[in-house]
Amino acid sequence: MNSMERRYPLLVDVYGGPNSQRVMEENAVSLSWYFATSLEYVVAVIDGRGTGSRGWKYRSPIYGNLGTVEIEDQIEATRILLKKHRFIDRSRVAIWGWSYGGFASAHVVERDSNRTFKCAISVAPVTNFKYYDATYTERYMGLANAAAYERTNLARNVSAFHNVDYLLIHGTGDDNVHFQNTAEFIRALTEQRVQFELMIYPDSRHSLINVRPHLHELLTRFLQKCFHRSP
Repeated sequence: MNSMERRYPLLVDVYGGPNSQRVMEENAVSLSWYFATSLEYVVAVIDGRGTGSRGWKYRSPIYGNLGTVEIEDQIEATRILLKKHRFIDRSRVAIWGWSYGGFASAHVVERDSNRTFKCAISVAPVTNFKYYDATYTERYMGLANAAAYERTNLARNVSAFHNVDYLLIHGTGDDNVHFQNTAEFIRALTEQRVQFELMIYPDSRHSLINVRPHLHELLTRFLQKCFHRSP
């Protein structure tokens, strides 16, 4: 690579929930457009195993195993992108997600043994599927599946969060992913003396629609700090 060739930060925008689809031949204006165009980040969206529109064999491995194959695929696909594209700066890689995506971004931190990701953001994350809507959860996890449920529990092992800059965001009025998820995770992080950034929005619901200007500035400032620090 020419020493003058510019390299860009990589931001992985993750969702990854069962039967979802983010990668398609159309697009909608989103916050990721702003990150890509105004902040000049490379933004990657990855539909790993468990997502929809690719057949049953691709979708089925996630059944009974939330927080496993879809997490592995986010990490592995990111490594492939870093190896393939020389314009990506491998020292500046972050991941962010909302709702199931917040669950996924946190589990990526937990599973990222090679420390590919330097920063991570979780917005309104499920941190333990024992706390989530039974109709949704039992559809994909069943009921008599105690070990798999425990694997979804982020509080059981937070040691990897010492290795990243981490931002956790949640509204106390969230009636989709209850704030209990974040409260229990905060307890685990603080008990293990993990330093992290936290933003709690009183009475805000899952969409955080009433605090979007503040939220967008918060995300921007966190990512700019992440990507402009010394490696």
